[in-house]
Amino acid sequence: MKIFYKAILSACIIVTLILVKGYAQITVDANLKDWGDSTQFKYDDQNRLWYNFKKDEQFLYIAIKKNQNASKYQMGGVQIVLSSSNIDTNSLQITFAQSLIIPNINTYVKESHDYFEIRNYKNIKKQLLAKFNETGIFVEWSYTNIDFRPKKPAYNSDEVPADPNIFIAEVQIPLSNLPKTLNYGFRLPGTGNLGKTGKKELMSRNLFKPPTNIGDEEMIERLYLTEHYGKLDLTKL
Repeated sequence: MKIFYKAILSACIIVTLILVKGYAQITVDANLKDWGDSTQFKYDDQNRLWYNFKKDEQFLYIAIKKNQNASKYQMGGVQIVLSSSNIDTNSLQITFAQSLIIPNINTYVKESHDYFEIRNYKNIKKQLLAKFNETGIFVEWSYTNIDFRPKKPAYNSDEVPADPNIFIAEVQIPLSNLPKTLNYGFRLPGTGNLGKTGKKELMSRNLFKPPTNIGDEEMIERLYLTEHYGKLDLTKL
């Protein structure tokens, strides 16, 4: 009888471990249903997005939800930068949802779900990866694509509403490629190549009038770089 109870106890422990492991596992499908309580997400006030991290035995998972001016990703994609030390030009960089030229067929696409770019991975400066590849890095993203812009010439008028769209992304990265203490960054490059001075520099060029409504504000924000950096202890995740 004791052996029977021990067997039952062992089975319960195994099932519990399987359940715990399964809970930690994320399906990378640009759906945040696996991430539980949204209040656990951190807010990046520079890029105006929410983000979070999880891990299991094999992978680090990163989730991004941008529901403020989500259309900004269309200007230059989304970049995630990771490093064991300070973020610099030699850090691992993953860029997705951007315009690119598909290899082999030499065809330009405005937004690609099938390819993404990585830099500084295993001593390779820059490479374009298919979604399914041998590195274990996997990216998926979605966008609601609600057409909210008024017809021209009203585009720069008070009729322009705030962007109602939502951008969601999930990224999977093998833990074997990452240090225990991780410096990370999120960057939305925009199109203006304006660096960290952003809006201030853009307005100094006298190309735009000061925005008078949320639609104009977001339109200008889509042009310049925004970025946010932090540090993560993977042993406490």
